[in-house]
Amino acid sequence: MTAADPPLAAALRDRYVIERELGRGGMATVYLARDEKHDRHVALKLLHGELAAALGPERFLREIKLTARLDHPHILPVLDSGETLGRLWYTMPFVEGESLRDRLRREPQLPLDDARAIAREVGDALDYAHRHGVIHRDIKPENILIAHGHARVGDFGIARAVEAAGGEELTGTGLAVGTPTYMSPEQAGAGLVDARTDIYALGCVLHEMLAGEPPFTGPTPQAVVAKRFIQPAPALSRLRPTVPPAVDAAVQKALAVVPADRFATVAEFLRALSAPPPSSTVRRPRRAVVVGLGLAIAVGAAAVALLWRQKAAPRALDTDLLAVAPFDVLSPSFELWREGLVDLLSRNLDGAGPIRTVPPTAVVRRWSGHADPLAAAELGRRTGARLSLFGSLVPAGRDSARVRATLLDVETGRPLGEFELQDEVSRIDRLGDSLAVRVLGALGRARRVELTGIASLGSTSPAAMKAFLQGEQWFRHGAWDSALASYERAAALDSSFALALWRLGRVVGWQRPDGESLSVALSLRAGALNHGLAPRDSLLVAVDSQMVRMLTWAAYRRLLATAQEAVRRYPDDTDAWHTLGEVYRHQGRAIPISVTLAAFDRAIALDSAYAPAYIHAIEIASAVHGLDVARRYAVEY
Repeated sequence: MTAADPPLAAALRDRYVIERELGRGGMATVYLARDEKHDRHVALKLLHGELAAALGPERFLREIKLTARLDHPHILPVLDSGETLGRLWYTMPFVEGESLRDRLRREPQLPLDDARAIAREVGDALDYAHRHGVIHRDIKPENILIAHGHARVGDFGIARAVEAAGGEELTGTGLAVGTPTYMSPEQAGAGLVDARTDIYALGCVLHEMLAGEPPFTGPTPQAVVAKRFIQPAPALSRLRPTVPPAVDAAVQKALAVVPADRFATVAEFLRALSAPPPSSTVRRPRRAVVVGLGLAIAVGAAAVALLWRQKAAPRALDTDLLAVAPFDVLSPSFELWREGLVDLLSRNLDGAGPIRTVPPTAVVRRWSGHADPLAAAELGRRTGARLSLFGSLVPAGRDSARVRATLLDVETGRPLGEFELQDEVSRIDRLGDSLAVRVLGALGRARRVELTGIASLGSTSPAAMKAFLQGEQWFRHGAWDSALASYERAAALDSSFALALWRLGRVVGWQRPDGESLSVALSLRAGALNHGLAPRDSLLVAVDSQMVRMLTWAAYRRLLATAQEAVRRYPDDTDAWHTLGEVYRHQGRAIPISVTLAAFDRAIALDSAYAPAYIHAIEIASAVHGLDVARRYAVEY
């Protein structure tokens, strides 16, 4: 609190210690305060005296309690509220980040993907609020906070209270709800406001993020407001030609003068922003793969058929295939679990009845959005999965975490289940297991069958599981030294952890010149512990353990059948294709070398950052196609 108002600061001291002013606007002054009871920083908003007088404390506090019920990952919640010495105030979490306004000052035009991601998250928050009867009325860059790569919308507190408690009494005070630059025509004209009012404001914000300036500007607030009644918003394509036509058209519709000409809901607006271009081509693997089919024996011919199926037209959505999207996390301490829950849930759910899951690496490489229905549906289409699971992980008090998730039918767009669970921060692995059980229950009800028998990572040690999941993330990004250290830590914490031993055996063999004997021992140990794992993991662990002890032709046939079954069941799995290539390269009797190269080529096409696949690909390309082709592989590597 400023020195000019010491009595108010003193009156609040038992609950909040005011440290400094953060900013002020037309309705309130914001202070950084320490919440003494919970030992945390909060943003305390003190309403200006004239606004407080117009609203009245009883109605304001009653309505802001309703606002406090809004519970969404992209909404800054109301934590507390009150009246002190005749002044109205409320608190929200203090976000250590920046506002969208701060970013636009540094970077007036944002990259298209960043702008759409921010619009999508703000839109998700608005759509949730609208479904709960709350219109924001003041969406602008100052009220959008960016922290840890995600947007959160603030000031729903004042919006709801003003809308429901005192909107009709503000006319005589000279105060207006809204900001002229982002205000819809009906709002500026004191007309009826609804969800389309917020859609207009979001359109203004997106226009500014892409064009570098709002759609309407002028020397005075009155001039800015007047422009939207007499001229259309300038086309984004004229101001920034690289903006896709679909985005330009969506923003133009959101900025229509007449509310009936806009989108009816925020969800419609977001779908329009994500619409694909009018025509597109199917992405195919980058290199031709198979030659010399007449030389292949029956096993080689089967491999060729498998590879060519990958080059065919996109598959119809597989009703038994489920993609688990990376979770939105709103706390740096949860960052491991953004992808960690993908690894955990994908393994939990794989093999439950007919259900198969998209391999985590394939998901992470195809994921470019945030956890919402549009991005989850796009992930399903990219991976061929009819089912998509997405959600968020947020703190729930000092020692707890809450997960919210939705199971989506990609084809119909209908949610098959919505889940909310809570557990200790130290047992997010257990939270994932509980969520998997709930997801299977929802799938069973939707299909009228019983689905049971979730798999696991195969360890009972939370610390070992956490180290393994960290290793998986390093592994996906090609950080082999870090992956090796994480897998070693996991295996040290749980010596019977089959997956950690399996991965450790692979990485040791790649990273250490003298690691071959240790790699063999680890693979054999993992094979002996191969019980209760997810089907995909079980197949790959089995291949590695069989490969190091193969002595007979019958054993080779079993090995080859296991490796080919892995790519048949998981055709978009980089690990599976690389493993098949390793079998062909080291154990393949009468397998054409072009077929062996094709397996590595497929692994590279699925994940160009997967370094192990390049090692033999460079070697084989040099022998078969010469140095020029080998050099192209080496450059990509």
